[in-house]
Amino acid sequence: MLIGVSTGGPPALEAVVGALPASFSWPILVAQHMPESFTGALAKRLNSLSAIEIVEVTRPTEVVPGVAYIARGGADMIVSRRGGVVFAMNVPSQVDYPWHPSADRLVRSAM
Repeated sequence: MLIGVSTGGPPALEAVVGALPASFSWPILVAQHMPESFTGALAKRLNSLSAIEIVEVTRPTEVVPGVAYIARGGADMIVSRRGGVVFAMNVPSQVDYPWHPSADRLVRSAM
Protein backbone atom coordinates (compact mmCIF):
# COMPACT_ATOMS: atom_id res chain seq x y z
CA MET A 1 0.00 0.00 0.00
CA LEU A 2 1.32 3.45 -0.89
CA ILE A 3 0.20 6.62 0.86
CA GLY A 4 1.09 10.17 -0.16
CA VAL A 5 0.07 13.03 2.13
CA SER A 6 0.86 16.70 2.58
CA THR A 7 -0.91 19.38 4.62
CA GLY A 8 -3.19 17.63 7.11
CA GLY A 9 -1.26 14.41 6.65
CA PRO A 10 -0.30 13.56 10.24
CA PRO A 11 -3.91 13.44 11.54
CA ALA A 12 -4.95 11.46 8.45
CA LEU A 13 -2.08 9.01 8.99
CA GLU A 14 -3.07 8.66 12.66
CA ALA A 15 -6.60 7.72 11.60
CA VAL A 16 -5.44 5.23 8.98
CA VAL A 17 -2.66 3.42 10.85
CA GLY A 18 -4.49 3.63 14.17
CA ALA A 19 -7.32 1.59 12.66
CA LEU A 20 -5.13 -1.20 11.30
CA PRO A 21 -5.07 -4.52 13.15
CA ALA A 22 -1.80 -6.13 14.21
CA SER A 23 -2.54 -8.85 11.64
CA PHE A 24 -2.48 -6.37 8.71
CA SER A 25 -0.67 -8.33 6.00
CA TRP A 26 0.58 -5.64 3.61
CA PRO A 27 3.55 -3.30 3.82
CA ILE A 28 2.75 0.42 3.74
CA LEU A 29 5.07 3.04 2.26
CA VAL A 30 4.33 6.65 3.18
CA ALA A 31 5.55 9.86 1.55
CA GLN A 32 4.59 12.70 3.92
CA HIS A 33 5.74 16.11 2.65
CA MET A 34 7.74 17.17 5.68
CA PRO A 35 11.25 18.41 6.58
CA GLU A 36 13.88 15.88 7.64
CA SER A 37 13.81 17.06 11.24
CA PHE A 38 10.15 15.98 11.64
CA THR A 39 9.76 12.59 9.96
CA GLY A 40 11.58 10.59 12.64
CA ALA A 41 9.36 12.05 15.35
CA LEU A 42 6.30 11.39 13.19
CA ALA A 43 7.25 7.73 12.77
CA LYS A 44 7.81 7.32 16.52
CA ARG A 45 4.48 8.97 17.36
CA LEU A 46 2.56 6.90 14.83
CA ASN A 47 4.30 3.74 16.07
CA SER A 48 3.04 4.46 19.59
CA LEU A 49 -0.54 4.75 18.25
CA SER A 50 -0.58 1.73 15.98
CA ALA A 51 -0.80 -2.04 16.32
CA ILE A 52 1.64 -2.40 13.40
CA GLU A 53 5.28 -1.34 13.45
CA ILE A 54 6.05 2.07 11.91
CA VAL A 55 9.61 3.09 11.09
CA GLU A 56 11.39 5.94 9.35
CA VAL A 57 13.51 4.78 6.42
CA THR A 58 17.06 5.96 7.09
CA ARG A 59 18.92 3.39 4.95
CA PRO A 60 17.91 0.77 2.34
CA THR A 61 15.36 -1.33 4.20
CA GLU A 62 13.73 -4.60 3.18
CA VAL A 63 9.98 -4.14 2.89
CA VAL A 64 7.99 -6.73 4.85
CA PRO A 65 4.26 -7.19 5.43
CA GLY A 66 2.71 -5.56 8.47
CA VAL A 67 5.21 -2.67 8.70
CA ALA A 68 4.71 0.95 7.65
CA TYR A 69 7.72 2.82 6.27
CA ILE A 70 7.85 6.62 6.55
CA ALA A 71 10.07 8.38 3.99
CA ARG A 72 12.78 10.57 5.50
CA GLY A 73 12.07 14.25 4.95
CA GLY A 74 14.22 16.23 2.57
CA ALA A 75 14.74 13.24 0.26
CA ASP A 76 12.52 10.95 -1.78
CA MET A 77 11.79 7.31 -1.06
CA ILE A 78 11.70 4.79 -3.88
CA VAL A 79 10.97 1.09 -4.18
CA SER A 80 13.87 -1.00 -5.45
CA ARG A 81 13.84 -4.69 -6.28
CA ARG A 82 17.03 -6.71 -5.85
CA GLY A 83 17.04 -10.43 -6.47
CA GLY A 84 13.33 -10.76 -5.79
CA VAL A 85 13.52 -8.74 -2.55
CA VAL A 86 11.78 -5.37 -2.30
CA PHE A 87 13.55 -2.49 -0.56
CA ALA A 88 12.49 1.03 0.43
CA MET A 89 15.35 3.45 0.07
CA ASN A 90 15.99 7.17 0.20
CA VAL A 91 17.37 8.93 -2.83
CA PRO A 92 18.32 12.59 -3.32
CA SER A 93 15.43 14.83 -4.31
CA GLN A 94 15.07 15.84 -7.96
CA VAL A 95 13.82 19.15 -9.34
CA ASP A 96 11.26 17.26 -11.46
CA TYR A 97 9.39 16.59 -8.22
CA PRO A 98 8.70 19.85 -6.35
CA TRP A 99 7.66 18.41 -2.94
CA HIS A 100 9.68 16.02 -0.80
CA PRO A 101 9.35 13.29 0.03
CA SER A 102 7.62 12.94 -3.34
CA ALA A 103 4.49 10.79 -3.49
CA ASP A 104 4.67 10.84 -7.30
CA ARG A 105 8.22 9.51 -7.35
CA LEU A 106 7.36 6.79 -4.81
CA VAL A 107 4.40 5.62 -6.87
CA ARG A 108 6.36 5.64 -10.13
CA SER A 109 9.14 3.58 -8.58
CA ALA A 110 6.62 0.97 -7.38
CA MET A 111 5.11 0.37 -10.81
